[in-house]
Amino acid sequence: MDVKHSSFKKISVQACHENDPRQETSTIEMMLFNDKYKLRSHAIKHFTNTLEFEKVWKNYMLKNNDSLAIYITNLESIDCPFLRFSYSSPPCQKCQIFDTCSSYISGIEQSYLKGIEDILINECNLPRYSMFFSKRDKKKTFSGLSDTKVTLKASIIEKDIFNLMTCYVKLGKPLNEIMNLEVAKILSEADSESIKWCNKSEWGIKIGVKNNKMEKKKSNKTKPLGPPYKRGGGTNWKQYLNNMEDW
Repeated sequence: MDVKHSSFKKISVQACHENDPRQETSTIEMMLFNDKYKLRSHAIKHFTNTLEFEKVWKNYMLKNNDSLAIYITNLESIDCPFLRFSYSSPPCQKCQIFDTCSSYISGIEQSYLKGIEDILINECNLPRYSMFFSKRDKKKTFSGLSDTKVTLKASIIEKDIFNLMTCYVKLGKPLNEIMNLEVAKILSEADSESIKWCNKSEWGIKIGVKNNKMEKKKSNKTKPLGPPYKRGGGTNWKQYLNNMEDW
């Protein structure tokens, strides 16, 4: 593992202990998307979702970045398949112009990684994250949820180094509802004896949670709220960016 890689981070965390209100400072070592294709796919997908960008990601744009509209225009100029066709996610893994678009998309990737790092720092020091052994992936897993409704999930890839696998945002629901849904997911996926909540109060857990069937039942009653996914690209996206205040 190349610990000198730019996406390798050491994140300071509050290490929580069950039935003990005291917290100790520790660190988590993590690669932010070891897979370059997955990094690009996530960065483009999130930054071209106008609702997500407005509510979350524009806060992490680097100061030396040009207008994001320039990046979108450049992607369109090289016929980015995600902007041309109806893909639910950018098909970067099999994209024939992946190498060509690298120079056009680097600014979005850097801003996205900065956002991920800042969110991780906040999650780990609130703290609202969980560590558990995943029955599905057969690996130690990290899952964190920010106050901005961003969920990050990572798995061990080497010794004590995690690799960030996915990131998703749920903006159409109140935070307490999202917490309940994420708690239910963790209870369903985890070996129950391995779960460490850090900490329970930030996760909205008042009493020890043991009955994952109960949590699943609650989550099944949840109705989708808010506007549908707003896919980016084209004239509407550039107009949205150009009309943003203080851009």
